Formats: sequence, structure tokens, C-alpha cells
Amino acid sequence: MKQKANKKIARFTRVSSVGQQLNGSLKTQRINCDKRLEELGLLDDYEIVDFGGVVESSKNRGGIKFKELEKALLSPKSDYEILIVSQIDRLSRNTLDGSDLVTSIRKKGIHIISADRQVNTLFNDDDYNKAMDLIRSAEEDNKAKAYRTVNGNEHRLMQGYWVANAPFGYSKLKDGTMVQNENAHYITKLFDMYLDGYSQKQILKHFKEKGLKVGKSTLSDWLRQPLYCGRMFHDSYKKKQEYLIGRHEPIISPFIFDLVQESLKPYQKRECKGDERTPLKKLLKCNCCGSNMTSYESKDLWYYKCNSEDCNNHFSAEMAHRALSGIVGSLEMDMTEEQIDEVLQSVYEEYFSSDLQIRRNREAELLVIQKQKKTYINSCLELGFDFVSRDELKARVKEYDEKIESIQKTISSLNSTSFEGYKEEALGNITSLNQALELGDLNQKQNTLSVLFEDKIKFNKSTQSYEDISLTPLFKMAS
Repeated sequence: MKQKANKKIARFTRVSSVGQQLNGSLKTQRINCDKRLEELGLLDDYEIVDFGGVVESSKNRGGIKFKELEKALLSPKSDYEILIVSQIDRLSRNTLDGSDLVTSIRKKGIHIISADRQVNTLFNDDDYNKAMDLIRSAEEDNKAKAYRTVNGNEHRLMQGYWVANAPFGYSKLKDGTMVQNENAHYITKLFDMYLDGYSQKQILKHFKEKGLKVGKSTLSDWLRQPLYCGRMFHDSYKKKQEYLIGRHEPIISPFIFDLVQESLKPYQKRECKGDERTPLKKLLKCNCCGSNMTSYESKDLWYYKCNSEDCNNHFSAEMAHRALSGIVGSLEMDMTEEQIDEVLQSVYEEYFSSDLQIRRNREAELLVIQKQKKTYINSCLELGFDFVSRDELKARVKEYDEKIESIQKTISSLNSTSFEGYKEEALGNITSLNQALELGDLNQKQNTLSVLFEDKIKFNKSTQSYEDISLTPLFKMAS
């Protein structure tokens, strides 16, 4: 082929999806461009330089390959005389960006040719304006398609069909219906194990042993996927905060799903029956590695253990409490009444000034649970009692009511919290420290500990004694 290096044509090809690329659309565009150049007698007189040839969006000029074309054409040293595309909308389907590009090319004296014969500025200068009109029309077409897609999706959703990719555990049929596949049992197992108290790390290990390798974030997404209980949320549905009931068969019940969501909420703390039996949990620090301590139960006995995975330090809660009683029994007051008031005020502000924020959090939690209760009842009524029994519904509603009552009591107690009330309780605890630590509820025990210690303490199980004890100014060790 005869080519002259000083005369160049830029040939730009682009597709919007991988499917178009696999179907050979890029090759077809190049062939059509060459046929048009041959018809115009230009094919043998110019060097053809390819740009694009990839999957890139034409809604804006952000594509890397498009920027390469733009830079080559608009460079001060540019020696391109013609830009050819299969259709003008291959350049842009955005009116503002498309008009800017065509205007810049026109100023450089570069002609535009489309293989579909719509535009040829070699013969008609008005075709620059026609190119802009075609880009504007393409943008309107995009908007119309988007509108039809959103409305179509909403219509399908309201009919009970999921409009996006099927999640793990489901497959999609040609008519859009989702059916459970061979992976559905993993989802059932996931929710069962989580409600049985297994950590996500333990569940991941179990799945790995069964041949399923997934990440923690994926597991978390599955636990939060409402499709598994028959509910559908999608941006195409105008009432985005409301769910729709899908036609697909749920893998788990709404009851199970709601139970898991409650425990997954970041501000909802799972109740630990051992809190009152292990009041030192927030005060203890590991004497081996310095990490915080947590607690666990084994054969009806409670233990403290290091929170670090790399440390195996653990000891009996009874042993730690016995040693603490020895310390408490040897303390004596070391301040005047005014000094006691000053210290208690400082402790109160440090530990209880956040009551207002706690109250707000509990009120927000109350609203969420009240909404969950309403949502659950509605979903049960929509699904019918073939899926959820009346007894199950009553039991679940009772659980919601108990939670609501508990939170309301907490809010009420927070409302009445005052320094004077705290001071009275603290002074009462000071006069009988061991009794408060032994017989008090969790709040009384932690209040007492807050009065005793300024900082976290370490327990050495070998010597059965505490290390790094820092008492508040209220107390000193008896001589």
C-alpha cells in the first residue's frame, strides 16, 4: 500500500461493552472505515494511524484511549488531516464534550468523516454542525434508554423479579426467575452457624475445609443480603427504603434474617451473661503483652483471657476477684470531704458525661427495632402463614416487645442520672467496697471500680497478685 508519512488519518474505534468486543464490533468498524476511505479515494494517499480499539464509555471524555486521540489531534505539531469513525457517536454521546471536541478539531483544520456517510466535512463544511447535532441526538437517546431501563426495572421489581445479577446460592433462568442452585446450602449453613455463636473467622475456616474459599467481606455481604429471605431492595425502585417481595424461593426465613441483622448492627452489643460475673473485663490489661482482656465461660466457670490472638494468657475470674478483695480490704480514705467531692465530680464527668449521647443512641436503636417489628409483621403477612407459623410470629413479636421495653427502661435510667445520685451511690459503695463488688449489679460494680482505680491494672496469675496499681486520690493502701 502506498503511504505518505506527512499525510495522516486518525482512525478511532470504540465499543461500550465487552460483549460488543467479543462479537467483533471493533474489527467491523475498522473495515467500514477503510471501505469509506477507499470510496473517497483516500486509502492509498494517507498513513492510517489507529486509536482506541478498546472498551470505553462515550458519555464523557475520560477514557484513556480517547485522551490519546485528543492529544494527538490537537497537538501544535499535529500532522493529522482527517479523523474517521464508523459513526459520530463513537466520539462522544455527551453534548457539551462532543461540541467542544468538534469545535477544536474544526479550528485545527482537521476534517471529520463517518463511515455511515452521515458526516464528511471534506465536501460540506456544515457537516461540523451536523456532527454536533448527531452527538446531541445520541445524548438524548442515552437519556431515553436510561429512563426506559429504570422504569422497566421498577416494573419488573414490582412483579417480583430481581433485575441484577443473581447472588451466590441462586441462578437466573431465561425469564428472569431466580432458582436455588447447588450453593444454597452454604447460605443456610452460614446463617445457622452465625446464630449458634460461631465467629465469621470460624465460619470461613469451616467453608474452606468444605472447599469454598471466600473472603470475610464477602461473608459479611451474604449475611446482609435480604434476597436470601425473599426481600428485594434496588435503586430502580422509587421507594428505595421499602422492600418488595420476590418471586424466588427464600433460602432462609425473614425471622432468621432479622435475628442476624440485629446482631450485625454496629451500635447493638450482644448481651453477655457473664458481664456481672466478670466486671474487671474493661479494667484488666494483660501482664504478658499489654493487650486488653476479655472473658469466657467454660463448664459453668468464668475466666479472663487476653484479647490478642498471639497471646494465650488466661486465668480464673474467681482467682482475680479474690486477689482484688485483698486489695480493697486494705484501702483507707485519704481525703477531706471537699476533696472527695472534687474527685467524685472528676470521675463522674469522665465516666458519665456521655449519658446524653448514650441516650440518643438508645433512642435511635429504639426507632430501628420498632421499625423492624413493623417490617417483620408485614413481611409475614405478605408471605403467608404457610411459610411462617402464627406461633413463630407471636414469639418473634414478643421478643421485639421485650427489647423495646428494655431499651425504654435504659433510657429512663439515663434520664435520671445526676451527679448527686452518683455521689450518694459512690459514697455508699465506698463504705462497703467488697459488698458492692460482690453483690452489686454490673453498673454498681463498674461504678465502684471507677472510684478505686485511675488506670487499667494487670494481674499475675503466677503470684496471684496485681501489678501496676494506680489508685484514685480518694484512697491509699493502709500502712
